[in-house]
Amino acid sequence: MPNDRMIDAPVSFAGLWPDSDDDGEEETWENAEEEQSVEVCGVNLRVRQYAYHSHNANRVWPGTFNLAEYYLVEGDPDGKLEALKASKVLELGSATGLLAIRMKMAGVENIVTSDVEDEGSLVKANVAFNFELNGVGGVEHIEHTW
Repeated sequence: MPNDRMIDAPVSFAGLWPDSDDDGEEETWENAEEEQSVEVCGVNLRVRQYAYHSHNANRVWPGTFNLAEYYLVEGDPDGKLEALKASKVLELGSATGLLAIRMKMAGVENIVTSDVEDEGSLVKANVAFNFELNGVGGVEHIEHTW
């Protein structure tokens, strides 16, 4: 499937070089974030992405669109969506949670998202933020190590 729907995470050079103030305080890196609009199977969603994450859990990946299109075919001619609605769904490597959000909007209720356990639970917090940003009730999120 073509990669033409890849949406870029924000780019930021902030924090890569310490400023010239040498006041003895430890420098901290500030991660840039950006809210973007993205269409997934005919529905416009909002997503917050980060410029950087140590495990690349900061962005929407092409697989999000591929899997959404597999299940969300208009009219559900093959019954895939109905079968999914009756299943328990675990989204591994959910990153922003966008796929789970779209699936929940389509009526899939039993969803668990999962991604890396990172310092400060940034990924978990971002998935919850994106659910709220789209007005969709949250799902359980399991943090793990790969």
